[in-house]
Amino acid sequence: MNQTELIKFNSMKNIFHSCLKKSNLKFYTPLVLALIFLLIIQSCSDNSDDSSSSSSSTSTWTGATTSCTSSCSSSVNTPDNFNAILLKSVSITPASKSSVSDLDRVLIGYSSSYLSLDNSSYTTVGLDSTLSTYNDVFLKTFQLVADNSSSPSCYRADSEKHSNYSIDYNSSSSNRLYLRNTFGYERESENAADNTTGYLCFTHSSSLLTASKRFKYDNSTNGYTQDTSFSTMYVAYDSTNSIFKLVSSSSSASSITLYDTGALDLTLPSSFNPNSSSMVTNSRVEWSSYATHYDNHTYTGTYQNKLYNDTHSSYQSQVESAGDNSTTSSAASTMLSTIKSDLESAGSSLRYDTSVYLAFRDALLKTKVTGETIVGAPVGLNTAPNVFFTNECLSGVRHPFMVIFSWSISDRPNRLLDVPVPPGDGTGSYPDSNVTRDAVLQTFLHKIPLKDYGEVSSVTDNTLSTSLATDASSSTYTVYSHASISTIGLAVDGVQIYPVYNNTLLPAVEKAEITSSGIHVGQGMGLHWHGDGHGATGNGLNLYNLPDYVGYMHPPLIGFGLDGVALYGKYESSYDYMDGYTEDTTYALDTFGGHDHGDYNYHYHAQGIANGDENGACSSNCLAAGSYTMNILMKGAWAGDIDSVPDFWNSNNNGKPATTGAQNNKWIGNKNYASGSCN
Repeated sequence: MNQTELIKFNSMKNIFHSCLKKSNLKFYTPLVLALIFLLIIQSCSDNSDDSSSSSSSTSTWTGATTSCTSSCSSSVNTPDNFNAILLKSVSITPASKSSVSDLDRVLIGYSSSYLSLDNSSYTTVGLDSTLSTYNDVFLKTFQLVADNSSSPSCYRADSEKHSNYSIDYNSSSSNRLYLRNTFGYERESENAADNTTGYLCFTHSSSLLTASKRFKYDNSTNGYTQDTSFSTMYVAYDSTNSIFKLVSSSSSASSITLYDTGALDLTLPSSFNPNSSSMVTNSRVEWSSYATHYDNHTYTGTYQNKLYNDTHSSYQSQVESAGDNSTTSSAASTMLSTIKSDLESAGSSLRYDTSVYLAFRDALLKTKVTGETIVGAPVGLNTAPNVFFTNECLSGVRHPFMVIFSWSISDRPNRLLDVPVPPGDGTGSYPDSNVTRDAVLQTFLHKIPLKDYGEVSSVTDNTLSTSLATDASSSTYTVYSHASISTIGLAVDGVQIYPVYNNTLLPAVEKAEITSSGIHVGQGMGLHWHGDGHGATGNGLNLYNLPDYVGYMHPPLIGFGLDGVALYGKYESSYDYMDGYTEDTTYALDTFGGHDHGDYNYHYHAQGIANGDENGACSSNCLAAGSYTMNILMKGAWAGDIDSVPDFWNSNNNGKPATTGAQNNKWIGNKNYASGSCN
């Protein structure tokens, strides 16, 4: 069969499979097999003269707007992490800017090159002309943050790649420009060493980049005040020493041009602020009472062997090293095979093929922080250091889990300063509250059920003692409101997924409280996903992106619900040949956002819902007043049967799933409770 017939074959097979599963009429099986056999015979007969070309890697099948070569794979695909994205080629044509505004992103140009960070030492500032990869662009991009206390406003320049760092200068080193740690964990200790932590505030006019003010850090208040000892200076490029520096005379300054970032669009899409809410001016939450540095955090630093030491000997081989490791990978694969065999011997099964879980594990363990963007997290830290499988029993029945140790931190810039209306710190009414614009390390041990417990029929079939609806004193239970008040899943980058609704029963996007990627920070200063950035922007810099579709027969695997149901990316019309494509009702997503086709078993998909309406038309069932597309990762309610999952909820009955790092139970393999057997 050539690619065309293979796709037709798979499509027909999937339709028959779906029909059989829904109807449960086993007597159709011989008919199905006969029809498939006839299809194969017909395909071979029709293409007997093209047998050589049909097996060639160059033969293609053309879909709506995209072609799929014969090498297209039906294997599980996970998206590129941000480190891989940074290495991708990009073509941008920056345009000069005559003026700037608060939160603009700019390239700082001199001659035909740009001010750039060194790729290995991001505190060093130099000159470079290359804009061939995303990393090149991010090293040269700065976000301007306005200080409106003067007229005209001056602007702090934060690094796009290392957003906790801002441009400052060193008076003891020829007034050289470099980056200082202005919002990271180490700022206090660095300041204590030389009392110089701070940042410059710039204006730009007539090709002069002027440092009109400087602000310095105050250890006693954890804030910044104006450095009154600083006098206005100008930016110049010293070609002899290959450095940017400050000079006291404008006549000695260099001609500096500010540029936009060309086609690199990092702005907030309208669908993530459909009501056009204005940017709030609330003060930034001080993170010092929330943050712990990696070196002193649970499971790391002085506790670096804690997870290993707390884990039963049956599972220790899977966690003896953090990150991507061949030894732990082999141990995990062996354990998963054992789990599969044990379940099948007992008349049960895994929900998915072992390849799905191993692909997800592999992607998690290869994801690392790429910039200084998380308070307390160094560059290179694994966002999810350990993933392992347990195989414990209750009353002689096995309940295996995939256990994931995660910090719930993203591997990429989070752009929290761009959020128009971020959550408040909860200390009072919102106008008087500080708001969250920084992310810190969290500690979670998520357990994803491996056993196929089946799916519920209606939203309220799963028992929730506390839900978004009950928390808001609502008696209306929908797929959006009959949902956890916190975590509902885990993304492939190790960041928690929250429901579409927030705790006021409004979509997070309608409140304008998420970034362009669909993420934000709540009152606990931890990151979590609320929306699908790819569906909203398609800018190639999201959790998953269009390049992740190329060469595959299904959208990429991007997460798991805590109910054990896998989450895949949205279907794209330009890839309409993919398995389960929802152009017709055969594979239409159900109320929960999932469907079942072929050998994939029941799973969720990210999706865009027109006008915020579950049915695709804004009517009485609208989620929001505005007309926009709701770009959803997961709606909220679980389709998987969570009532059959042991110890699904926290033991303190706070209405949250059991995800905390303090869990002590056998399902996460704790040595005091686990046995490694089914006695």
